[in-house]
Amino acid sequence: MSIWLFIKIFFSYLIFRLKVAWDSIFTRSTIHHKYSRAYYSILINQLKVYNRPGLKAIEFGGSNQVIKNILSEVDYQIAPNFPEVDIQNLEDYSSEEYDLVILDNVLEHVENPFKAIQEIHRILKPGGTLLAIVPFLIYIHPTPDDYWRFTESGIRKLCENFSEVKIYYWGNRVAAGLINKYGFDLTIKQARFLLGFSLRNEKAYPVNYWFFAKK
Repeated sequence: MSIWLFIKIFFSYLIFRLKVAWDSIFTRSTIHHKYSRAYYSILINQLKVYNRPGLKAIEFGGSNQVIKNILSEVDYQIAPNFPEVDIQNLEDYSSEEYDLVILDNVLEHVENPFKAIQEIHRILKPGGTLLAIVPFLIYIHPTPDDYWRFTESGIRKLCENFSEVKIYYWGNRVAAGLINKYGFDLTIKQARFLLGFSLRNEKAYPVNYWFFAKK
C-alpha cells in the first residue's frame, strides 16, 4: 500500500468517525427503542396503507407485538411459535386466506426459506402481501438455530414467484460494529454515550433488510 493511499483511507475513516460523533452529540432523534430496531420508525409510515379494517393478517415466528401495534385496525393473528407451527409446512392454514403475512426476523432461522416462502405465497390472497424483516450484519443468534443472511439479490431470488417486490434497508458500519460488539439490547442512549450513534444509511453496510412481496 502506498503512503498516499494509506493517508487517504485514514482521513476518510477519520471524517466518518467525526460525523458519527457529531450525530451522537448534536442530533436528537425521536427514536426511543433499541438501536437495532431503528428501522421500525420507517416501517410505521410504510405500514399505514395496510392499517385499515377488513384486512386479515397473521404473524409467524413469535412476536414482540411492535408490528401488531402499528396495525391496530387490522384483524391481526399471532401464530404459535416453532416447533408448534413450522412455516415450511402450513398445511393447517387454508390457501388464499390472508391479506398480509408478517415474518419479523424469522427467515434466518428456517432451514429451507424457499419452502417457507412457497407456503406463505400459498396462504396469501391474490394481491396479498408478505412483509419480512431479515438480518444481514448481525451476529449468530441460534433460537433454536441460525442458518442464513440475506442480500438484496438473495431476497429477489427468494421471492421470484411474487408479482412485485420492494426492498428497503437500514444500517451503517458504526451501527453494525456496535450491535455486533454489544448485542441486540444496545439502546440509542448507550450508543450516544459511546459516541457511536448514527442513523445514516450506508448501502454497503445494511444491518437489516425488510421487504414487501406482493402476490
